[in-house]
Amino acid sequence: MEACVGIAELRLLITQCVEDNRTLSRLARVNKSFREPALNALYASIDSLLTLVKTLPPDLWELREDGSKRDPRCHSIRFTRRMSSRDWDVLLSYASRVQSVKEQFPRGSGEPGVILSSGVYDSLSRCPFPHLFPNLRALDVRTAGSESYTWLVGIFLGPSLRKLKLYTSAAHDADDETLLEYAPRIAVMCPLMEEITVLAFVRRETLSLARSETVCAWKHLRSVNWGPVDDSMLAHMSVLERFNSLTVPVHSKSRWLASDTRFSLRELTYLALKTDSGKTAVRALERLLGSPPPSSPPSTSNQPAKLSRFICTTVELKAVSKLTSSLTRLCSDKESILLVWLSDGDLFGSDLTRKHSTDWLDGINALSTFQNLRILRVWYSKQPLKVSAKQLCDLVANWPRLKCLSFGKLENPISFVSLVEIIQILPRAFEVVVPTMITPLDTTGDVFKKDPEMVVPVFRRIKKLCLHYQHEGDKPNLQTVESVADLLCYVMPGLVSVQPVEEYKHEHKKYWENVVQAMLAEHERVRAIEES
Repeated sequence: MEACVGIAELRLLITQCVEDNRTLSRLARVNKSFREPALNALYASIDSLLTLVKTLPPDLWELREDGSKRDPRCHSIRFTRRMSSRDWDVLLSYASRVQSVKEQFPRGSGEPGVILSSGVYDSLSRCPFPHLFPNLRALDVRTAGSESYTWLVGIFLGPSLRKLKLYTSAAHDADDETLLEYAPRIAVMCPLMEEITVLAFVRRETLSLARSETVCAWKHLRSVNWGPVDDSMLAHMSVLERFNSLTVPVHSKSRWLASDTRFSLRELTYLALKTDSGKTAVRALERLLGSPPPSSPPSTSNQPAKLSRFICTTVELKAVSKLTSSLTRLCSDKESILLVWLSDGDLFGSDLTRKHSTDWLDGINALSTFQNLRILRVWYSKQPLKVSAKQLCDLVANWPRLKCLSFGKLENPISFVSLVEIIQILPRAFEVVVPTMITPLDTTGDVFKKDPEMVVPVFRRIKKLCLHYQHEGDKPNLQTVESVADLLCYVMPGLVSVQPVEEYKHEHKKYWENVVQAMLAEHERVRAIEES
């Protein structure tokens, strides 16, 4: 046994199978052979720098009530002295093990808990080593003002970073503009970048030379989600061997839609378009997945796009048919598309008041060519869809492999019996978010007794639904919680989440939370009886 423990690969495999941090910590303390692999596993992924700061000598830091917060439960960690070379050595011994970090820089009004003070971040950003995190590969950060980018560059960035995800907290352009100032440095410091995601609030979709040059400097990109793009960026992406994911905002005046630059992103497997209209969406789809440039090998000219997941927000109902027609033509491989998600996004004004024909339903039905579809989301929160339960049943029958279905909002919710019929058509589904009305008759069970030989179906795989209970008056009656929970416990015993049809009304949200809690309590009661 001792000989086996001496094998490094075996020790690594053992520590990878331990999921409990307490067990890993104990293993690192009591067994010298496992100390290094256990510590590597324990610190491979951390949720905050706070985890590492607590490894420093206790005389270096202290916990104080945060005077900048009105909530007395808020505390911050502050340094009591300057960091010594020994302190830095201790910190680096742990930081060098880290491969993934999630960090939220301090905000003006944080939640109750413990945060690092600005002074701690300032100290850490003056690291005497070339890189504090030499092996960091993935970074997920929420910024809070311009100083956050000084900390970002000084503490985290390094040559091993492959994945960067940034959230900005300010509801204005300042954070994005600050990021663009640092963009050239990020490109130089992180030459192996593969995935860049920047979720910033930008009022105007303006192009940026700094953004374009930074993206074009990365030769190993796989995924980009960083605001507007230009011809140079798209041409660069089209020649990258492993590039397969793009999320991009596009409007009718985006220059690349009508430019002469030749590019084709047929190798994309994920495409998300944030458009201003359905017409723009069609143009963008044709431009990105259309014919490859003349310099491409002849063998690729007739190949269909490899897209497997397609998301498009802000597409009017009248444009759905044209959009899906382009999608089915460009992605002619019947097994390729796994996800389609369409919504009305930022539509407003005349686009919402204009009456629409039922052509949109034919457009959705055209997706039947994608027989391998796993996820279908058609959600128009501002334009209620006029469709019957029978039409829905006929529609979803095209995709028996569906696992997730979201279809709404509907002018008239379907009945509970119709929901059951839809679920029966989808044997693999675990999420069926179709607005459904439950009536008092449903909770008595009489609705299933029209046919004496009918067996009440049970769907254990269903995890999420979209429901409404038929109440008298505007507010839900809490006295019906138990009867509704009993119905769902019997028919969908695995249900853990309910999206209210009236999702923006607090009373309805609370009602369905109570129903789910009642279901869980009933499951616990039954389990206790079975174990007794």
